Amino acid sequence: MSAGVAHWTEEGASGESHGAGEDTSVTEIGGEVLVQASALELERGEVLAGRYQIEAVLGRGGSGIVLRAFDRVARVAVAVKILKPELATDPRWIERFSRELRLARQIQHPHVCRVFDIGQADGHWFITMELATGGTLRKQLAPDAGPRTSEERLADVRAVVEGLAAIHEAGIVHRDVKPDNFLRMDDGRLVLSDFGLATNPADAPAVSIMVGTPHYMAPEVVMGNVATPRSDVWSAGVVVHEILCGVRPPRWMPGRRTKTPVSSTSPRSPVLEACAVALAEDPDARPASAVELSVLIERAITSPSRFSLRTRRRGRTTLVWGSVAVATFGLIAVFGHRLWQPVAASSSSTAGAIGAIESVGTPRDWSVGATVLTTFAERVHCFDVLPGGQRARAIWGSPRRAEDIDLETGARSPSSIGTETYQVGCPALSPNGSTLLYPRISTSSSPEIVRARADGTDAVAITSGSEPHWLPNGDEFVFQLDDAHAALFSIPTMRYSLVANTAVEHWRHLHLMATSERGDTLALVYQGHELEQLLEVRSLPDLSLRSSWRLPGTVRGLEYFENELTLSHAAALERLDPRTGQSVRLARFSNGAIWAVSRLTNGDHLVLSRSTRQDVWMFPDGGPARALTVDGTSFAPTWSRRGGVLFERELPDGKYVIFALGEDGNAQQMTKGPFDGVPSFADGSDRWVYADYHRKAIVACLKERCSELLRSDELLDWPVMAPDENHVAFVSLAGIPHLRIADAEGKVTRDLGPTATECPPVWTSAASLWIFSGAGGRREWIEFNIDAAKKTGRTKAATAFNVDEARCGWENEPPSSPFYQHVRTVTHEDWKASRGRAFATLD
Repeated sequence: MSAGVAHWTEEGASGESHGAGEDTSVTEIGGEVLVQASALELERGEVLAGRYQIEAVLGRGGSGIVLRAFDRVARVAVAVKILKPELATDPRWIERFSRELRLARQIQHPHVCRVFDIGQADGHWFITMELATGGTLRKQLAPDAGPRTSEERLADVRAVVEGLAAIHEAGIVHRDVKPDNFLRMDDGRLVLSDFGLATNPADAPAVSIMVGTPHYMAPEVVMGNVATPRSDVWSAGVVVHEILCGVRPPRWMPGRRTKTPVSSTSPRSPVLEACAVALAEDPDARPASAVELSVLIERAITSPSRFSLRTRRRGRTTLVWGSVAVATFGLIAVFGHRLWQPVAASSSSTAGAIGAIESVGTPRDWSVGATVLTTFAERVHCFDVLPGGQRARAIWGSPRRAEDIDLETGARSPSSIGTETYQVGCPALSPNGSTLLYPRISTSSSPEIVRARADGTDAVAITSGSEPHWLPNGDEFVFQLDDAHAALFSIPTMRYSLVANTAVEHWRHLHLMATSERGDTLALVYQGHELEQLLEVRSLPDLSLRSSWRLPGTVRGLEYFENELTLSHAAALERLDPRTGQSVRLARFSNGAIWAVSRLTNGDHLVLSRSTRQDVWMFPDGGPARALTVDGTSFAPTWSRRGGVLFERELPDGKYVIFALGEDGNAQQMTKGPFDGVPSFADGSDRWVYADYHRKAIVACLKERCSELLRSDELLDWPVMAPDENHVAFVSLAGIPHLRIADAEGKVTRDLGPTATECPPVWTSAASLWIFSGAGGRREWIEFNIDAAKKTGRTKAATAFNVDEARCGWENEPPSSPFYQHVRTVTHEDWKASRGRAFATLD
């Protein structure tokens, strides 16, 4: 933001203040920096303006305080919001106070807070309003606030949309709809307050550009567009979700390397269906105002099936990860006769009690003596043994195809399931083979789990989520509710229990799940920001936490055998005792990494292995392509018109470093690691930058000299230097991924809004930058003018983008284009399904 940005913490008439953070309202006022407001003290018993006798301080914020006072004239208790003296001399803040009174007086509604008067006395500007004795909605949504009935929550949902509808009917856009601004009155009413940011649409050009509270801002407002009733509707959708589910819809936070599954999870009760419409990414897909939203909500609440459920899901294995719009946030709880309550961790494991796993033993080479049943020339998205143990089902290739494999002969035949059952994720067949769960994308563009017959017919959506794993009883399954939470779903009751995410902030993405053969234990792997993972082991069905372990390396597969965990990673398959943390290295495949293991009914094991080669190739203008590397572990190349080539390489010890290709064709190591990546040349220059993920920094280099730490950022990716070398664009992954611009000294000068993270930005001039944006397979490039920090209106569809492989080039782009990728990563994959008695036991 510019130097004229001021932060205003909105207390509301209850006076509950919050520190700066994601719930803090932000107002871009412009002009000079406002001085730090000093403390404003009024003693109890003092009389303001000869009328309002001060009784108590209700709350403090950066702009003033809120007091409880007794109105001697009206003989009622009121709330008095007083602007701090040093701000009271600024006409912009006085106008904000006046606007709050002017707009609020237009509305008389039981769910809109009444504002009585504005005054100036004793050196203070103040407004008086209806007193909230029950605190804010934020307080009542706190984890320690205690349970509330469905009827109470539905009443609050009605109040939120009806209060907002009243101000929309008056032609007012609130622009800061959030739980902090809904107040509980003495008679139990919930009222919408705080019109300090509100505007009449006709006044919009004269007021702030960036206003509101970041987590409650509609996507188009975050991108810098003018707030409208439709953006208020989006904010109301977040609040309604929070009332019903206890949490806000999750933001999308993918990592470039981890490719953590992301789901926009939403239950399909009629009430939440209406809420999902309000959360549509496209403003035109939302109700035009809260008036229309209130009609949808009321119709849903009074629907006879208001407690019915439907489902959704993503994939069974980590071979697939869903992807949704950055700003299309689904709902993450199923609304049954009672709302979910977070499951507390058991007393056997406390926060911070994370053990270290000790690995011992030399793995056997299971590829010796193994029989290769079949091979796949393209990516295997899903692989699972079917009930009975005689066949396996593979979903592979692009476009996807489903095949069943005879585990005795290796014969393959097309699967009988419908194509719609495997287009998004991985279908899961119940233990008795009668019921299929599969994920699909709903009409509101969010994934949902569908229940169907074994062949995919008679499909009915039953819940939001992804990654369903059946329990042995066939009546329950665990699934991934959103990017951070797992849940246990009961088909007979159509309800689920949420697994409380007790992992510390560092591990926020749910990566893998597995259930024991007896169905009494659940294992979860959470992915950290770098190459770190956390294993949690929980009891079923109570979901209490048994133990937590920090995992070595990067685990790709997680399975239970005889109630002991097996972990698959690039080096070996390990057997882990989750009670002690002792791990034994069992096996490896000399010709590829073990990706998945299944034990068959006769004691044999079926192994899916994958060997991958990644090399850098040059695609010159009009000439034949040629390989620049042949080591099989090189990727993420960058090219300079002066002829330089840089790329990233994984070393045998697991470090990631940057190499440069010399004129003689030999590669020279440029950085030391342990986690350096995504180098980028300034166009036509010898200067380049890269991301040092270990130090969380952007490093600037000139040829082989890399000594300048350009910028530190807790979560950064894709640094790209401008052609004039005066700016660096990079992606900040803190919260919603944003594309930011830093100057030559590393100071952030521009925030260009949300971005997709699979592909780096592209400079086409010193002032023109193209940003990768969109969701799922619907990606596009958007041009920004960085001097104005605005879109130019030019876009280009990324028709060649593949969400599984992150192909960032534009289809049919000519070599003369600045977007043509002269150096590219070429990946070759070889998948094998093998079985044999050489690895029949895990002892």
